[in-house]
Amino acid sequence: MTEIESLLIKMLKIPSVSGQEKAMGDFLVSELTDFKVKKQIVEQDRFNVVATKGKPKTYIVVHMDTVPGTVTVKITKDKIFGRGAIDNKGNLAGAIMAARKLENIGLIFTVGEEDDFCGAKKVKIKKGNFIVMEPTGLKIATSQRGLIAAAIHTRGVQKHSSLEFKKENSAVYNLTGLLAELYRKNWTAFNA
Repeated sequence: MTEIESLLIKMLKIPSVSGQEKAMGDFLVSELTDFKVKKQIVEQDRFNVVATKGKPKTYIVVHMDTVPGTVTVKITKDKIFGRGAIDNKGNLAGAIMAARKLENIGLIFTVGEEDDFCGAKKVKIKKGNFIVMEPTGLKIATSQRGLIAAAIHTRGVQKHSSLEFKKENSAVYNLTGLLAELYRKNWTAFNA
């Protein structure tokens, strides 16, 4: 068994569902002995792991949380199975192994990617090059759309949907036009 396979299997045996990443974070801190390591507190019992060697200009960013559910760790001749093997513990193992061989590199391991992105929101590093390891589509991309979150408020009369109402006074009806407009928007114009 290779060193990277062994590391991946250790991580697959540690549950790290979004919101419950503490054990994985502690494991990562203990694994990164050749780095300057900092726990960046996100919430109680939740923290990002920021590890550096030298003076990083490039950071490898990987989330440590998984979706819920259990997948028994299984090793075959050419595959390793387990919760998070692809999304994203395989990338955690790869990032650690690569960074060990590099100088002037940083690692940022975040919590909450499968949920509310609370870990990414706490990252304070704003300058540098970032390699974000996410297996979606297994394609290399040079940029990413990002995320837009919005709170939409509407005005109107609140009524049960089974009751007759005048469209111009309905809070829900007033909202549907905006939602339809957002749906029709050509968001592909923002693709990289």
